[in-house]
Amino acid sequence: MRFLVLSLTVGCALVGAVPSLAQRPETVARLRHTIEQIGELPRVGVPPRGVLEYLSGPEALGRFQPVGKETFSMPIPAPTAIGELRLHSGDALALYPLWPNGVRTSSCDVEGRLVYGGRGSFRELQGKPILGSVVVLEFNSGSNWKNVASLGAAAVLFLAPESTTRYEGEKKWSSLPLDVPRFYVRPEDRQRVLDATDQRIRLRCRQPWLRAEGVNLYAKIPGTDPSLRNEWVVLSAHMDSVSCVPGLPHGADQAAGLATLLEVARWLEKEPPKRSVLFLLTSGHYQGMAGIREFLEARFRKGWDVTDGKTPVCFFFFDPSSGSDTLAAHAQGWWLRYRMENYEGERGIVRTMRDRLRPFADAQGVPVERLLVDAVNNPDGRDWRNSIPAPFAAECEIVNQAGLDAVSFLTAEDGRAFQDTPFDRAESVNFRNLARQVETLIAGLRPLLNEPSDTTLGTERSVPYQTRQALRRMTLMGGFCTVAGQVVSFDPRRNFFPNVPEPGALVSTVRDKKTLLGVRGTMLAIADEVGRYELHGMPPVTLWEESGRFPLPVYAFQIGEDGRIRKASDMGVQGGQFETYFQLTTAYRNVPIVVFEGKPVAVMRAMDPLTFRALPFPTVLSAHSDGEPRRFSIFFPPENPFTVSGIGEAEGALWMFVDPEEPFKILATSWDGSPRLALIHSTETNPSGIGYAPEPPDFDDEGGMVGPTLSAARDLVALNRERYEL
Repeated sequence: MRFLVLSLTVGCALVGAVPSLAQRPETVARLRHTIEQIGELPRVGVPPRGVLEYLSGPEALGRFQPVGKETFSMPIPAPTAIGELRLHSGDALALYPLWPNGVRTSSCDVEGRLVYGGRGSFRELQGKPILGSVVVLEFNSGSNWKNVASLGAAAVLFLAPESTTRYEGEKKWSSLPLDVPRFYVRPEDRQRVLDATDQRIRLRCRQPWLRAEGVNLYAKIPGTDPSLRNEWVVLSAHMDSVSCVPGLPHGADQAAGLATLLEVARWLEKEPPKRSVLFLLTSGHYQGMAGIREFLEARFRKGWDVTDGKTPVCFFFFDPSSGSDTLAAHAQGWWLRYRMENYEGERGIVRTMRDRLRPFADAQGVPVERLLVDAVNNPDGRDWRNSIPAPFAAECEIVNQAGLDAVSFLTAEDGRAFQDTPFDRAESVNFRNLARQVETLIAGLRPLLNEPSDTTLGTERSVPYQTRQALRRMTLMGGFCTVAGQVVSFDPRRNFFPNVPEPGALVSTVRDKKTLLGVRGTMLAIADEVGRYELHGMPPVTLWEESGRFPLPVYAFQIGEDGRIRKASDMGVQGGQFETYFQLTTAYRNVPIVVFEGKPVAVMRAMDPLTFRALPFPTVLSAHSDGEPRRFSIFFPPENPFTVSGIGEAEGALWMFVDPEEPFKILATSWDGSPRLALIHSTETNPSGIGYAPEPPDFDDEGGMVGPTLSAARDLVALNRERYEL
């Protein structure tokens, strides 16, 4: 018994005698208060003004006056947009637009029949008038809304379920700019919508893209040790949230990192660290991690003014959730998946944290692995991908690619079931799990903020920080690059080359997954009044080994007042001379983008019937010459060889933008180059095909091909029949 008491006493002394926060009701109460205060307010892209004032006030960062602020421009779909369903009776119901398909929001003005489609299977849709109708589906129906889209539905309404999951929510939107408005029906309106089926209705909504002002907040704690106060550590969390239904309350579990940082701030106020600390709250996390990318871009331009001119020795990002009480330390994520050499510096830092936690774990009566999963060194032999049961993006990746050490703390074994849905509410948060992670984090941060970095003292007494780091635009193992240029169109009446600016154009590039635990895989920018744009934090090819290097795609779109795409990138003879698929090998690349006025074309359910994967090599041909069209555009889905590793979600659709005056053909091959699809509009007199024009009856009003599978089968049968006869 004496030995047991001595062990517990010594263990607590080594970690600073931190009591079990999970057993302290006031800690759980504070976490609950923070999340209930701000966690259920929609914070898409940027928190509302009230949340920013709270976070700058005395209950949050305001205790470390002054609180600094940096702003940046960031496009987001209007989060407060609401649709109106006008019933035949004249009554109107409020509907909530879903997350956009690519850059195509749910803006619409549709009149038609209201049809109930159940869960959207083809069996349930059999015999129902889908073409031109507004189809009502159960929310928990996977991606079957694409079935009704392929049959020519004008819009889709999803009935609110009793419960759902993040997986279901992610299935309700596409990374392709498919022209299919989708809306969420609140539970209280479910029966009224069902009663209105088979009646004519009108559906209207305006959901524009906004040029939002992103905000990063920061505050400082000067170090207390004269020799360590010049070594800065950044502690960061994100303030924003995301949901497949952005207009409804959501984001409680997504606020766990913010609540954690505020708890750490309270601790450091009572126990000031020897090293200087910068608290950083970012916005735009779920918009391709825009906040941290813009923060680093500001450091490249203005220097480290926020840390008294000193480059931080390490960044620590707090992004936990509440589905488990075990933390996971990561220096890698699915956003970039760079090679292992990129996080050699983080190995020693996380190893030190793990070793210093052992006495604390002993005091808790659990192995250290129960408190912290070391997904950097992987001492248990499993890969970093296996600590979290879903692909995720970590902000440490952005800092790491810029040449600095960074670690993200996420929650192990938690798939974040309710995040990215309207069910991410405070009642679904396990505050005791979150409190245990706060306890572990504080115990692990204590040595990292206070022990010296002089490794000559031995690993038991020092933290192996690299104190001579510097930001790098381009290195042999990474880089923080900028892609910039001007979006223009061609007017032969004004000049011989494209030079007409396209102000307000949306410019995008995509990763190989459309979403990673809520972080959208699309990075966006809005062109200014002269068509100029900039995309910061682009990854160069040096981040990967030779076999993993693929071109970076950049697209541009001009959106009309009705939400439809009016202009898109020109990959034909005129615009294709400006390369928009390229390997990024320089720190700065100028990429002019030419757009043209045309019409979108979508071919739904375009899958390889042998491998059940997306068709990665669509080819658009002019029906007049069977050569490249004069003007056209193709938007490749995330799962294709032109993005990193090609293991993203199969969208099962092809999206193109064509000149409506030039009939076209579509060919597509499988991953091994075998032909799989030929949409050529074969006729008896011309089996090789006369091509399609994006007009009825082959296409609906939204540009979707009606019955693409049947059309492709007919074309192949006719083409093969001619070949057999020859």
